[in-house]
Amino acid sequence: VDALVKQHGRELAQVNDYYRRAGENAARIVYFRGMMWGTVLLALLVAGGVLGAWALGWLDPGHEPTYTLFVVVAMGAAGAILSVMTRMARDGFSLDFEVGRKSIRYLGGIRPWIGALSGLAVYMAMKSNLIEFVQATGPKGIYFYATIGFVSGFSERRAKVLLNRIAAEDDDAGSRKGRERSTAEPVPALDA
Repeated sequence: VDALVKQHGRELAQVNDYYRRAGENAARIVYFRGMMWGTVLLALLVAGGVLGAWALGWLDPGHEPTYTLFVVVAMGAAGAILSVMTRMARDGFSLDFEVGRKSIRYLGGIRPWIGALSGLAVYMAMKSNLIEFVQATGPKGIYFYATIGFVSGFSERRAKVLLNRIAAEDDDAGSRKGRERSTAEPVPALDA
C-alpha cells in the first residue's frame, strides 16, 4: 500500500507540474495577444487624435516637436513590448494563469500604454528641464528623444523611480517655500 501511495504521489506531482507549465505557456500567449490588441488600440486612438487635431488646425504633423512627441510615444510602447518579450524568452516572466484569460488579456493590453505613457512622461520632464540625462552641447534631436522614449518604455520601473525622484524634489522645494513663508512677516489683509 505504501508503494502504491508513493507511486500515485509521484504521478500526481507530474500531472501538477504539467498543468502548471501548460497554464503558464497558455497565459503567455494570451498576454502577448493582449499586448498586440493594446498596441493596435493605442495606435488607432493616437492616429485618430492626430488626424482630428490636424483637421481642426490644432497641430501640424510636419512640425518637429509634434512628430517627435508621437515618435516618443510609439517608441515607449515598442520598448515595453520588447521588455516583455525578452523576459518571456529567458523564463523570468511568470503569470498567475488561474486568474483567467480575460484578466491576463487586459494586463497584456495595458502594457504598451504603460510604456507609451512612461516615455511621454520622461520626454515631458526633459522638455520642461526637470531632468537632464546628458550634458549635450548642441540641440537634442528626434533620435535622442526616440531613444529616451524606448528606454523609458523598456524599463518603466526605472522611469517610475526617476519620476518619483522629481516629485520628491518638488515636494522638498514646496516644503522649503512653506517654511520660508512661515518665518517671513505676515501678509496684511486686503480691505474690502
